[in-house]
Amino acid sequence: MENRYTKDNKYYQETIIPCYDADASFHLKPAAFMDLAQELAYWAAGELGFGFDDLQTHGTAWVLSRMHIRFTDMPLWRDKVRLITWHKGLEGLFFLRDFRMEDETGKEKAACTSSWLVVDAQTHRLMRSDRLENMVGPKRKRQGSTGSPIRIWTSSDIPTMPATWYGQWTASILRRPPAPE
Repeated sequence: MENRYTKDNKYYQETIIPCYDADASFHLKPAAFMDLAQELAYWAAGELGFGFDDLQTHGTAWVLSRMHIRFTDMPLWRDKVRLITWHKGLEGLFFLRDFRMEDETGKEKAACTSSWLVVDAQTHRLMRSDRLENMVGPKRKRQGSTGSPIRIWTSSDIPTMPATWYGQWTASILRRPPAPE
């Protein structure tokens, strides 16, 4: 996979919306956006040395806790889009990662903030950020819209499959007509 960074050092990938990620009205499925975002987080994490394999060697894993997604203009099947991601910082125990999907002109299609936790793979206990830093060591890289140096902790999609399934289930419920009374 080719490394791609914007001018302000945000990691991105370009893709064309495939038919299997579109619904009956040819719009991108919300769960498909979640899949794309998690995959991009996986690649960005690997680039920075904090991916699944890096954490696995220490018996830990990333776990997706929540995603807040705002769809501005849902992309259509065959649309070419750019999905961009960057680390947003820490909020308590949560590592925040943002995403933006845009069309070829740079117009926003969707924006997302995700919250991730690091857990011990055997005990399932949460790990504090200072313990994680001691375990894998600090990495510094210029990233984010300000371009200021920040500590980078990123995410992997491997342990987050159930979150995607939950998103698919939620989206399917929202599309159902109300039950007759």
